[in-house]
Amino acid sequence: MLSSARGSLSSYKIKGILAVLMFWNAIQARDFFVSPQGDDMNSGHLEAPFKTIVKAQLVVRELIEKGLTESVVVNIRAGRYELSQTLNFGMKDSGNEKYSITYCAYKDEKPLFSFGRQIEGFKQQKDSTWQVLLPEVKAGKWYFEQLFVNGKRALRARTPNENYHLMKGVTQTILSDAKQRVADKATQLIQVDSDLVSSLAHLSAAELNDVTMTIYHKWDVTIRKLQRIDSTNQTLLLSGKAMKTWNNWKEGQRFHLENYAQALDQAGEWFLSKDGLLTYRPLENEKIGETEVIAPYVENFIVIQGDDKKNMKIKNLIFINLSFSHSNAVLPQNGFEANQAASTVEAAVMVDHAEGIVFENCEFSNLGKYGIWLRQGCQNNVVEHCYIHDLGAGGVKIGEGGSQSDPTLQTHHNRIENNIIRSGGHIYACAVGVWLGLTAHNQVLHNEIADFKYTGVSLGWKWDYGKTNAHDNHIDFNHIHHLGWGVLSDLGGIYNLGDATGSTANNNRIHDILSYTYGGWGLYTDQGSTGLEMKNNYVYHTKSGGFHQHYGMLNTVRNNIFVDSFEQQFQFTRVEAHLSFSFFNNIVLYEQGPIFRGPWLKGQIEMRNNVYWGIKSTPSFFDMDLNQWQAKGKDIGSQIADIIAIDPSTMEVSYKNELVLKEKGIVPFDPNQAGVYGDAKWRSLSREVVYPSFKEMASRVSK
Repeated sequence: MLSSARGSLSSYKIKGILAVLMFWNAIQARDFFVSPQGDDMNSGHLEAPFKTIVKAQLVVRELIEKGLTESVVVNIRAGRYELSQTLNFGMKDSGNEKYSITYCAYKDEKPLFSFGRQIEGFKQQKDSTWQVLLPEVKAGKWYFEQLFVNGKRALRARTPNENYHLMKGVTQTILSDAKQRVADKATQLIQVDSDLVSSLAHLSAAELNDVTMTIYHKWDVTIRKLQRIDSTNQTLLLSGKAMKTWNNWKEGQRFHLENYAQALDQAGEWFLSKDGLLTYRPLENEKIGETEVIAPYVENFIVIQGDDKKNMKIKNLIFINLSFSHSNAVLPQNGFEANQAASTVEAAVMVDHAEGIVFENCEFSNLGKYGIWLRQGCQNNVVEHCYIHDLGAGGVKIGEGGSQSDPTLQTHHNRIENNIIRSGGHIYACAVGVWLGLTAHNQVLHNEIADFKYTGVSLGWKWDYGKTNAHDNHIDFNHIHHLGWGVLSDLGGIYNLGDATGSTANNNRIHDILSYTYGGWGLYTDQGSTGLEMKNNYVYHTKSGGFHQHYGMLNTVRNNIFVDSFEQQFQFTRVEAHLSFSFFNNIVLYEQGPIFRGPWLKGQIEMRNNVYWGIKSTPSFFDMDLNQWQAKGKDIGSQIADIIAIDPSTMEVSYKNELVLKEKGIVPFDPNQAGVYGDAKWRSLSREVVYPSFKEMASRVSK
């Protein structure tokens, strides 16, 4: 599936990756080799490989301690490696300016590191379910909340199986200082349907406390464990922090329950009791002994950690053409409090205080949390040509949510390029494809980002004006699509918070953005967004508009193509005294709904040389024709003209009427430049999933 790694090293200009020949007490130039058929007592030669990557790591450490002067390559042979602990890399494992340490697949072979365990020994029951007793779970030494069957995520027993239950009412009691913005301790008493309470009535107190409730808010979720039920009043009791005023729980709030035996009612679901009994209801044609069932065991695949106290970074550690699967994620007893973008959730790969770390041509799949987090003090690191999919949370995170005044602790100048990042939010629905916090000079280029229940790329992490460490980031040439799925609201293909001076969101292809209620936008500049350039983007099939600015200043929306948003084409919310944004040289083609919504007449918005075309009617601007609209000082030099054609089957764009294009200063661009690049096999992988149309997506949404 993934191409050969060795030939791609030159793209990073990594010098000196030579084979390191070593006998036990002498440093000589040669590679090391690891194979499932090897032995850790071997020399590590090609003919006598080690059995484990841990052994190879220890040998490389010994070389470094003795004064390594040349690069080392650890070649991993094909096969499955089952690991029961995290691979930790610290300063003892570091390369430096003279040499690098590389762990890579041997030639075109395909090794897989699984951090889960294959479950065997199932017995079929009278009700056609499969069951097996897991002694380690029964002893309290292991627990898991995801299960992967034949490589796919199975559904943990839940109700309802699709869509949601609805709250009938909520009563909250504050148990701590009510003067806090969000009180630390509170209980919520939730009134629900009597049938739901009845399904829980037979559970013991311990079993009830294992049932989790996922509550869906506007742009995030809360996940809690049940405390008590009251069958007389049809209520469920939860405890944790107080509800956030901006995401209150109320009548009609959506939720689902999972993890109790009575919810195990459809094929493909599973349930694990604390006494160690795993029950699976198989899909049609699945047979015991012919079905691979894997439960995750380890939460973090890899932890890469420099020494922040001594200001020492782990450097030049490279991973190429390796696959990692099955990371665990167990909900803490106090649950998960609503958190935008699931920004506090960790990743399978955690990197801190590091420079020159490379993940190239790797695959990360079947994950409980995020994929990779370049967190604190990470500079000049690369994630390229990786396939990151089936995610409990999101894909890649860069930086932190808090500002770092010490430059050595700041994260900047990292590159996320030519990756396929898709199918996320399976546990934390509010997670995003790529998240950048308060970090600068990063590049997110040519990625395929698809199939998340919230935003595609989230940029910045300050809800107001003022300088931050988030600036000069470039979110360019990405293909971002099929987001929201009617699960959450207030989301965008590319979303920005706060100061983004010097940053760009250019040449992206963004489409099929469907929110639950409001706010399914293509480009979204939220609170305090400043200095973001949005140019040469092709945005189509969004619910709430191709572009929305909540509030901000000095942003630029220029030379984009916006096609066919469902509710309105563009939205603007807050009027301020300064220039909010410029809107120049854009092409707008639409079929229904108004062009603008919000106080566009009152806002400080520069608009000129745009071209509008209504497929079914002449464009209207707040019930004004173009001349009347321009008399209000808006859209100077703009025109109503038919200048592009869209192929409805492919949404490909062709330009026409070159005279108008030239007069308006509109520069044609190719939307097909967005997305991944490389060989045909890689590009076809990005297209192998066939997603529904926007209308099909919308038909699935349950209110």
